[in-house]
Amino acid sequence: MRRSFQNAVLLCAILLGLSLSASGCAGSGEVSVHGPEEDSRLTVCTALPEEIWVPMVEEFENRTGIWVQVESGNSAELLGQVAAEGGAFCDLVLGVSGENLEACGSLFLPYESGLSSRIQPDYQVPGGLWTPFSVLPVVLIYNSHLVRDNPPAGWDALLNSAWRGRIAFADPAADGASFAALSVLRQLFPGEDSAGGEDAVPRAFAANLDGRQFRFSSDVIAEVSRGNCYIGVTAEDAALRNMSEGGDIAIVYPREGACVFCDGMAIVSGCAHEDNARRFIDFVLGEDVQRFLADVCARRSVLSSLAGEKQEVDP
Repeated sequence: MRRSFQNAVLLCAILLGLSLSASGCAGSGEVSVHGPEEDSRLTVCTALPEEIWVPMVEEFENRTGIWVQVESGNSAELLGQVAAEGGAFCDLVLGVSGENLEACGSLFLPYESGLSSRIQPDYQVPGGLWTPFSVLPVVLIYNSHLVRDNPPAGWDALLNSAWRGRIAFADPAADGASFAALSVLRQLFPGEDSAGGEDAVPRAFAANLDGRQFRFSSDVIAEVSRGNCYIGVTAEDAALRNMSEGGDIAIVYPREGACVFCDGMAIVSGCAHEDNARRFIDFVLGEDVQRFLADVCARRSVLSSLAGEKQEVDP
């Protein structure tokens, strides 16, 4: 089931008093004095792991001759920098959840690619405020070595006191999968505690975390795989990649239904290289790049032509 993500800021605040704004991000390197002319440059900020964005950027550079500088960080950090510096910080935001891009819509310049019609209808964005990049189911994971009896079967496991203090969960202000899971919990179990009102479920979940929360989604995978936590919430692609590398985890697609979200791309308003940002979006929507995401990165394509293809990573 696809879920809408309403009251996102409220939900994050309920959980741990978090804010979407943050400062600072890690850059990829200094600008060379021997770099190309200004009209052949592009600055991309991304929340994607390097194994995804590096091959894409290199291929884009080879095809177009455009020189790409990359700034990396988590979603909250990147959006905080864009809010503070606008187009002086970067030209294009890549790999941030669509819900966060929508929430920061005033920062972006709408663009409807000529390839947008190829996107699956469920994931098209009217007006082109942002462009879908990939489709990411949210899954539960558990340590396959330590949890042999009664593994989690659905979203209700996150509210089960049997797992108290043993749940790996990333900062929902920075991680799309956590953000989505928190919203789903509230929608699935609205009457969990009438005395606690509409915030009862997020508060119950926060209590079940027992004060443990991780900064990055990669920490969720690592903690469950190492056995420091027994179960966790993450995106499907990260779990599949870990399994292909021999990690001790197993995937659960919740019995109540799958939660799916898109991460996306958006052009920063007032940026210096708007045309090159458009070219990058068109490049990413090409079938060869979308197939790379599916075949190599274990992500689901946004294209109708590739919908339903099985995602996996070869060991």
